[in-house]
Amino acid sequence: MQFKMKVLILLCSVVSVAFSQNVGTNTQEQHLSLPMQVCSGPGSCSSEQTTVVMDANWRWTLLNFRIMQFKMKVLILLCSVVSVAFSQNVGTNTQEQHLSLPMQVCSGPGSCSSEQTTVVMDANWRWTHKTNEFVNCYTGNTWDASICPDAATCTQNCAVDGIDTNTWSGTYGVTTSGNALTLKFVTSGPFSKNIGSRVYLLATEDKYKRLRSHQSGGQCVPPFSSTDAFTATTLAATLAAAKASVDENGGIALDDLEATLRKNVKMFQLKNREFSLTVDVSNLPCGLNGAVYFVEMDEDGGLSKYPTNHAGAKYGTGYCDAQCPHDLKWINGETNSDGWVPASNDANSGAGKYGTCCFEMDIWEANSMAQSFTPHNCAVEGQYRCEGTECGDNESGDRYDGVCDKDGCDWAAYRLGQHDFYGPGKTVDTNQPFTLITQFITSDGTDNGDLVEIRRIYRQNGREISNTFANFPGVPAHDSVTDDYCTDIKNAFGDVQDFAQKGGMRAMGRALDRGLVLTMSLWDDHYAFMHWLDATYPEGSSEPGALRGPCPDDGGDPAELENTVPNSSFTLSDIRVGPIGSL
Repeated sequence: MQFKMKVLILLCSVVSVAFSQNVGTNTQEQHLSLPMQVCSGPGSCSSEQTTVVMDANWRWTLLNFRIMQFKMKVLILLCSVVSVAFSQNVGTNTQEQHLSLPMQVCSGPGSCSSEQTTVVMDANWRWTHKTNEFVNCYTGNTWDASICPDAATCTQNCAVDGIDTNTWSGTYGVTTSGNALTLKFVTSGPFSKNIGSRVYLLATEDKYKRLRSHQSGGQCVPPFSSTDAFTATTLAATLAAAKASVDENGGIALDDLEATLRKNVKMFQLKNREFSLTVDVSNLPCGLNGAVYFVEMDEDGGLSKYPTNHAGAKYGTGYCDAQCPHDLKWINGETNSDGWVPASNDANSGAGKYGTCCFEMDIWEANSMAQSFTPHNCAVEGQYRCEGTECGDNESGDRYDGVCDKDGCDWAAYRLGQHDFYGPGKTVDTNQPFTLITQFITSDGTDNGDLVEIRRIYRQNGREISNTFANFPGVPAHDSVTDDYCTDIKNAFGDVQDFAQKGGMRAMGRALDRGLVLTMSLWDDHYAFMHWLDATYPEGSSEPGALRGPCPDDGGDPAELENTVPNSSFTLSDIRVGPIGSL
């Protein structure tokens, strides 16, 4: 590729550039100014007003880049620098705006710094319409067959649109104030009635905040690959090679670039660390679930992996979890419209041919009456689109034949026989806010050890509350999630040992190493009425472990909840991460 200045600048996650390819004339092409200096001697330089343009075929694969030779012999490697904005398959009716939700990163007790993180709405909640038109592609729980006769055509025809500040609250019932996020259950907006929500924490405008092991210290993790490891050694070698390729008279300060690169690459550890937040579940009755959890989504929402995904994390794409849900309208940058079956008991949802699977670490699933925290493993790494048996669908009898552990290894106080520990007026009093601290403990007390234990601590009204012990006949007095606990409790309850079969604690630790995205949601349950969390499940069972909470067995029907408790809400605040004992 020839340029007037014969300069190729390879960019890996770079300065914000707007594209209009394949989107008509919605966005004007703009090049970024990048003046260079041409020097004839020390202190004798003149400026050239050069600019940069993005290569249309660049696929953002950091480990497989090609160093190309040009007469100027200039290679600038940038890893994790400002963001790239796309508009293809994104509607232009509403400008996207993210809500501020800062988090704290701590190095010790009382020593914390604030990160200006934000939240983005999941693409599944967004208006899906014909590109550049106001015609719905999806209405209620059905795709328009004239626009979407097949997934390929539907993907080409349809776009998701932005959400502005007024829409966040007026349509979706989501608000932030300082470091607090509130999700409202039912919101009657100008065009529809919205039920629940799911949002993600963003590090930048178009990158999810991923909490992972191996913090910066020179390590550059490819922002578009959850499986590649670009170590400090690789980084040093790459920079050395780049410096060697620069003409001695080029005048490019790659040492300064290296310092900038290292400064911009920042990771956060979960192994050998603790994660905390404060929750208020006082307005969450039986049948609802206010959830905070990590999933192994792509950091950019699949933007770089899938050529037809031009919305990315900026628009909340790329969701996955261990249930391999089929209700996602978009998976792998394509609509999930093929084989779509509208739900018989949900006016807004349905199920497509594909599901989307990944590791899931449930920090908190709860209402005011019951709670649980649960790791879920998978036999695949990263976000994975499943089909057929590998999805592990209940309806087909394949629950334990799929790629993910849907049961997980749950710690639920009520299910474990501790009926006075959690609830209104109980040890952890759900009438008032309280703080959850989740510790990820390793085998050797270092960041590199295997994950061996997940421990929970509560804090309320200035008092620290240790997790309760399992209180079930024949089960040792465990008070945290370990491999032994998982084996013992599943044997006692007669559950399938799917967690252990898919790698146990060590596998979850490796997922933490790769990086997970923080997800926050409020939802009701059209499948099991949330009885798996707060009532008897399976329904009518008297088997060990079936009693999961004090809620009525005939409750939890979403149709009833949406009419009787529409103003229910879930508030979380003060998200923090730091070394064990620092929060």
